[in-house]
Amino acid sequence: MCLRSCFIRFHSVFKNNTLIFSFGNFGSFKLAEDGANLMELLQLAGLESEHESALLCDDNLIVCGEILRFLVAALELLESQAEMLNDYFSVQISRPAYAEQGADGLRQLALVTLPSVIDGHTPQMEGLPALVMSLVKDVDWEEEEACFDSVSRALAEFFVIKEEFCDGDKISGLEGGGAPWLAVIRDLLVPRVKSHLVPPDSLRDGISRLADLHDLYKVFERC
Repeated sequence: MCLRSCFIRFHSVFKNNTLIFSFGNFGSFKLAEDGANLMELLQLAGLESEHESALLCDDNLIVCGEILRFLVAALELLESQAEMLNDYFSVQISRPAYAEQGADGLRQLALVTLPSVIDGHTPQMEGLPALVMSLVKDVDWEEEEACFDSVSRALAEFFVIKEEFCDGDKISGLEGGGAPWLAVIRDLLVPRVKSHLVPPDSLRDGISRLADLHDLYKVFERC
């Protein structure tokens, strides 16, 4: 548990570094044949958020109306930015072929692909609702540089391994369980962190140099 907690501290920064370095040049992986329905993901995210805590509303018609307007606006926003998200981040958002045109088809809008940040690493899909809500609420869509930065941060946060989604030694509690989290960290993530992490000053107190291979080579060369 300690290893996982310590690594998570650096993982978000590393993922953000990777997203920036690979900007506009990602591979992708497909979620399902028709993707994940965005309205359903927003509803799931709303169950745990403050403003949308009643997304699955009861008999309160006023609340239901406000929620429906929020959902429609969110889906329209994501659809309007779909081309940019696909071009630069390999986040494909589209309607399935059978979906209706116009506003009625918004309910079928789906998240179809995500960027492949590290070959062989599948993220915890339990975080999809939070990712979609973050793209709606936390991204500055008005200013280009801020937009790219905030989308990168939202994706980086999604790809970070989260303890609450782990199931024992498995990285995910979903069906199949995924790979052991220790193997993912040891075999996939740590080697990339060693070569790609550019830590900010705020993380430098968490890094200790154990050895300098260049200087050690000089010592053994004299032996």
